[in-house]
Amino acid sequence: MLRKVGRLADAEPLYIRALAIAQRTHGPDHLEVARAQLELGDLVRGRGRVDEALALHQRALTILGGASADAQTWRDLGESLRRDVDVAGPADTTARLALEAWLASPAG
Repeated sequence: MLRKVGRLADAEPLYIRALAIAQRTHGPDHLEVARAQLELGDLVRGRGRVDEALALHQRALTILGGASADAQTWRDLGESLRRDVDVAGPADTTARLALEAWLASPAG
């Protein structure tokens, strides 16, 4: 809710906590961890920290690539990676390569 009303600074600690809980509960390579990283990445990108967002999204891509993710999670990740490229610029090699990896995946 805080994120939806633009209170990103207030929401961030809660997203970090949710990620930590998912990691403790499910282990580091679980789909719930990937989903939490995806959400936190979107939030930090909204706060202007594109490199951090991209790192979170790349980790989510790694997890999802080794698991059977639902179609909605794959679409959400693709949209997040596209936004990373939009914000970082198409010349940003890291962002572009992450998007290309997603596009090359079976579900991309």
